[in-house]
Amino acid sequence: MIVTAIFAIMSVVVLQVYIQITLLSERLEMSRILADSARELTERIATDVREKGIETHPELPWENQYTTTGNDTLHIRGWIQYIFGKRDGGNIFPCQTDDICSVFRVENGDYTEAINILDIFTPDDVEKRIALSNLHFFVSGDSDLASMDEPKVMIFGTLSLTAKSWIPLTLREWVSFTIQTTLSERSYKSY
Repeated sequence: MIVTAIFAIMSVVVLQVYIQITLLSERLEMSRILADSARELTERIATDVREKGIETHPELPWENQYTTTGNDTLHIRGWIQYIFGKRDGGNIFPCQTDDICSVFRVENGDYTEAINILDIFTPDDVEKRIALSNLHFFVSGDSDLASMDEPKVMIFGTLSLTAKSWIPLTLREWVSFTIQTTLSERSYKSY
């Protein structure tokens, strides 16, 4: 009788350890997916900012963005835009509170050819594993060569997991990733 009780207790303990290790492994895998997406997102934007520069002309409403809520569009020289939004048909629309949104790289104003750079490893927008919320671009600086304040952009947003059937609810609640980074142009670009 005592042996059976000890065996039952040990079985429960071993099973709990196994379950916790499995959950930790899944959580680590989901965190890796979020970190890879965050890295890919910031590297793509950083490459364009450093190589082409931030578009800074008077018509763009970015002045003093560090004191406001920022902008959902980042303008890069050479007719490139990074837009935080949701694709619907051939257009990209601003995000609503409950939308699953992404970041799109648009060249020459052609929204039909916009590239979804979030969760780039999953090509179909419907199957995306990553959701992005509250992404804002805060631009400051001056593109005047005589100015010592070069243009820079702070990117702030939160990555989380989407509500897919294969992702357990507990993982979606536990795993999220906040991006906050500042990118600046190179002072001397090679054209």
